[in-house]
Amino acid sequence: MPTNFIIWLGMFSLNVSDIKSLDFTVTLFLMKLFKSSNVNLINDFRYYFNFQLPSELLIKKITLLKNLWLVRVFWITLPFSN
Repeated sequence: MPTNFIIWLGMFSLNVSDIKSLDFTVTLFLMKLFKSSNVNLINDFRYYFNFQLPSELLIKKITLLKNLWLVRVFWITLPFSN
């Protein structure tokens, strides 16, 4: 990977504690929204409504960016044939 891409990802990286804090905030919000302290109920809601925590979204977005970068590099370096 070129250094520009690594530096760009590094600018948006979060500590593990920051990510866990975001997840906790979302979970706490859902608990208050449904007036329930049952974490299993909240996890069931997230599962059935496909509601993802910020940590799960972050992993998907980083993977997507890496895949897009690989496709871009592949198309740039692909030799043209007749």
